[in-house]
Amino acid sequence: MVPEQESPGEFQSFLDAHPELDVERTHRFYDMDTFNRCEQSGDLLLTLDAWSGVHPSLTTVPVRWDLRVPYGLLYAKRPDDRVRGFIAVVKRMLRRRPFNMNGDELLIYEYF
Repeated sequence: MVPEQESPGEFQSFLDAHPELDVERTHRFYDMDTFNRCEQSGDLLLTLDAWSGVHPSLTTVPVRWDLRVPYGLLYAKRPDDRVRGFIAVVKRMLRRRPFNMNGDELLIYEYF
């Protein structure tokens, strides 16, 4: 199962190269319902290390694929003062020296 959205180009290329894989789409963001459904159906779930150990009946097996996933910050369009201050600090830091992880820039999104 992968999130129901346009797959990143590298992952889509991987899927195109392996037509024997039957990919089921999930909703855009993982939540506990996603993991419960995976456990009940017996399906495999492609996920990030951050979700390791989130469900007592699931096991995370690391893979070494040359695929990257964009990361970012999500926050409300009307954040409280603490969040607004944190975002201001991050933006100042990015103007001075863009944050970079393996060639990917940190993305900041407003949500809601």
